[in-house]
Amino acid sequence: MLVFIPNMGCSGDMFLASLIDLGADEKKINKHLRQFGCSIQTSYVRRGHNRCLLVKPKNARKRVKIEEIRKIIAKSKLTKRYKQLASSIFEKIVAVEQKMHATKKVHLHQLGTKDTLIDILGTCAALELLREKKVFYSIVGIGRNLGPATAEMLKDARAKLQLVDVEHELTTPTGAAILTTIGTYNEALPPLKVQKVGYGAGSLNINNNFLRAVKAKI
Repeated sequence: MLVFIPNMGCSGDMFLASLIDLGADEKKINKHLRQFGCSIQTSYVRRGHNRCLLVKPKNARKRVKIEEIRKIIAKSKLTKRYKQLASSIFEKIVAVEQKMHATKKVHLHQLGTKDTLIDILGTCAALELLREKKVFYSIVGIGRNLGPATAEMLKDARAKLQLVDVEHELTTPTGAAILTTIGTYNEALPPLKVQKVGYGAGSLNINNNFLRAVKAKI
């Protein structure tokens, strides 16, 4: 099983980085991403006392419409299970934005870029490669600038939150959508035998800004 520990928040790139650090093949993930003209580069950085993997997207700033994103996901080379998972993550973002703006016609602004697609398809490709079907997560860290879409997703998942006293978002809408779609909140997991740990760095160069992904078994 996989257990995510997002006590310092989570974002799409942190998910992807933590899973690559856990063992998902970066070359195979890039093969998926190149189908729509994007790729990633990785490097190791320090976050506090921890060595973490940082993901940087390439050719990712182009804006894409909602229907185009849906088509790209549908045409991806992911297996049926993970294609559906990617679709569910994206549709959760769309649904929450529609609710927040009280209209079916929404523009995703910064979420409507290929960067978001990299986060979603890359994470689903990584999960497919790791073949871990049971996913759980613990208490979610949020900064003082928690966005309404993120709050809505975490509320619906009934996840417990922990305020971190920083002037940053920490948990992003894409991160919340991925977390609450692929995993189940559980603060009372049984004792686990840890097999491997992956560390995904956040873009904020602040102490302990990373997402920990733990591969474990009961």
